[in-house]
Amino acid sequence: MYYGSDPREVVNVVRGLNADAVLLQEATSTLAEVARDELPEFSQLFVESALHSNGTTEGLMILSRQPIRDPYVGILRHGGKAPWKGGAASQRLYIDVDLGMENGDCLRVGNIYPSYPLPLGIGDSKWSAETNAILKALQGRKPHIVGGDFNATPESDRMRVILGETGYVSIPTHKVGMTWTGRGIIRVPDGRRRLDYILVDSSKIEGRGRIFDSNVSDHRPLKANLKMKL
Repeated sequence: MYYGSDPREVVNVVRGLNADAVLLQEATSTLAEVARDELPEFSQLFVESALHSNGTTEGLMILSRQPIRDPYVGILRHGGKAPWKGGAASQRLYIDVDLGMENGDCLRVGNIYPSYPLPLGIGDSKWSAETNAILKALQGRKPHIVGGDFNATPESDRMRVILGETGYVSIPTHKVGMTWTGRGIIRVPDGRRRLDYILVDSSKIEGRGRIFDSNVSDHRPLKANLKMKL
């Protein structure tokens, strides 16, 4: 979702997904408050990553029907200001939590939102450094599942390196779909792209995904049905 989405419309989308865990990027402090009131069945972790000129904040959010334990926050890159967000001072984060399962096991789930490349974002050297920070986070924390807006297309160097060096696989969807619509705060010609992924530790998790059509945000929701390998 992008900053400025109606929080109650986002809550309605979350309800409609009927998911056990939900990962949100660019979630606002207002959305966190609304979700606490209107989604009491979910535990919540909200980690701020940007402060806007109007005093509101945005960040990464994890919602879970299972208890959230041992939250971890890692900085991928200390950022500057984004002029299209009213001068937001931001940093790029990776977070993860352990979700307590009914059988007593824990499932480690990560949420990530790195930067986008030029011409809208950071240059090659910062892009490479941030990709290395992503690798370090995944290899060090070893989440079973990590999802988010990677701001990278499937053929990008970033996704090639991540999938080639970590043992994670991108959950396939029912069809090839574009998760970023090109609408919203930033508009580019022919802006539709696949930027959002759910990655899983291929030695432990398997499943399939689906991309939903929604205009609540400039990104479409991506849902996966996953199970532990025996």
